Amino acid sequence: MIEASKSGTVVLIENLDRPTFLRAGENLDEHLGRTLEIIRHHLSMVFHRFIEDGVAIKLGATKLQPWDPFLKAIATQLPSERLHVKKKAIVVTLTCCRTTRA
Repeated sequence: MIEASKSGTVVLIENLDRPTFLRAGENLDEHLGRTLEIIRHHLSMVFHRFIEDGVAIKLGATKLQPWDPFLKAIATQLPSERLHVKKKAIVVTLTCCRTTRA
């Protein structure tokens, strides 16, 4: 997999299977699965702009999908409003996000 790439960066995370990371009575496979999911979610959030711009980030064989914590894809910018406070003008612009409830 790495040999097929002409260029790139590899980030190696080690020791996730060490007892210091395990919770009492936790199965190693469950621990690793949960830890990888946490890492996947975090990297998808931190690097969402790069992923959206076409940078491929993989965790193992799985290509990460961008997750925008600001929800810009579903945000609506409302018209700006000019307020006057103590004889000074302030321009206020609001952005609202549509949310779904479970």
